[in-house]
Amino acid sequence: IDLLSLWVVSSPSQVKWALNDKDDGILAVTRRWKDTGKIRHLGFSTHGYCESILDMINSGLFEYINLHHHYFGDYHATGTMQGWDTPGKKPDAATQDKTKSVNSGHQNVLQRQEGTWACVQRAKELDMGILGISPIDKGGRLYQPSSTVARTLGPTMSPIAFACLYAWQQAGIDTLTVGFARPADLDELMEAVELLRNEKESKKAWLSAHGRFQELAERKLGKEWKERSLLHLPTCFEPCTMGVSIGHTLWCYNLLMSFGMYKQAKALYFNLETSNTWNYKKSWEENVSKMARGNPGRSYDSKVDLTDALKHHMDPNGAMIKIKNIHELINTKSTHTQEQLKALGWDDAYDLRAWIEFPDTERMSKKKLKFIIQAITGIDLGIGGGSGTRPHAFAQEVRERLASIPV
Repeated sequence: IDLLSLWVVSSPSQVKWALNDKDDGILAVTRRWKDTGKIRHLGFSTHGYCESILDMINSGLFEYINLHHHYFGDYHATGTMQGWDTPGKKPDAATQDKTKSVNSGHQNVLQRQEGTWACVQRAKELDMGILGISPIDKGGRLYQPSSTVARTLGPTMSPIAFACLYAWQQAGIDTLTVGFARPADLDELMEAVELLRNEKESKKAWLSAHGRFQELAERKLGKEWKERSLLHLPTCFEPCTMGVSIGHTLWCYNLLMSFGMYKQAKALYFNLETSNTWNYKKSWEENVSKMARGNPGRSYDSKVDLTDALKHHMDPNGAMIKIKNIHELINTKSTHTQEQLKALGWDDAYDLRAWIEFPDTERMSKKKLKFIIQAITGIDLGIGGGSGTRPHAFAQEVRERLASIPV
């Protein structure tokens, strides 16, 4: 195997598990596999926060990373500090030197102090392969951009090309994952590739568009809120939050208010609302341990007092108001007419999806959708409760067929 990756190492407990060097730990096993030539490279994927991701990177054990890093925000890592700048904790000299090293020699045009920028740059320093997850979907739902995003970019390049150029030229990501259902879905990606052929002109055009986005965000949010609203926030894995993803929620607020990204913010917040529930009869540790690996954190809960969680924020009262406001605007029960969205600049510019593979899935119950997936695959894919004997038998059959093929 050329590359073996640990899947979705996100929470602090998962990082601790991954870095456990005991004889019966995952590292000991993978080392034996590397020593015997069964695998060549070891990597990991993550939906985690900056500090946890840096712990994995700085272990020096991995040669590949698969993470979210996007122009419009870094998914679950948005609103988390760059490794050392944790609320209430001052970095020592060695840690400051490490962070300076991460940022030296790189043009951080966004001047981010949160998210995964430091993770990407540290991985580059260590010559790790870097794969960016979902720059077109989780990076902004850019196949269906808001009218505000499309107008701000203008005719120079598409939103998809803009996001890809950021990843390649500014962040230095090696590979991007893009989903497509038909060849035409790659047109905007190939547009970005063509722009790359003239690096000087494409950088000039990109920086001009970036400047327009920054001016718009400052006008809509205010300079101080734009620059500092996602700093000094605890992660959902800290007890003071009771699992509420504060950074993620304020990020949704900023996306909607600055760039009119209503569909994106609503989809992101939907994941927080539906991925994790909180049982107040159980302990904090029990609840956190059951959080979804790929979607940690939960949405705003009026039962939770976030006073302590927001005490290091630039504007605790303002942040609390905005958290409640965005919850009211984009929760699953909230609706807006097309006329309302257009008046606010929150409507879609266009939708590149020519057709939907499974029609009406957004209106279909999850139970029905899972049944359809099971019927199509012929195995238990899509059915909850864990895999049964049929998919295991199918997997074994595939292995045996592959083993029988002459090399």
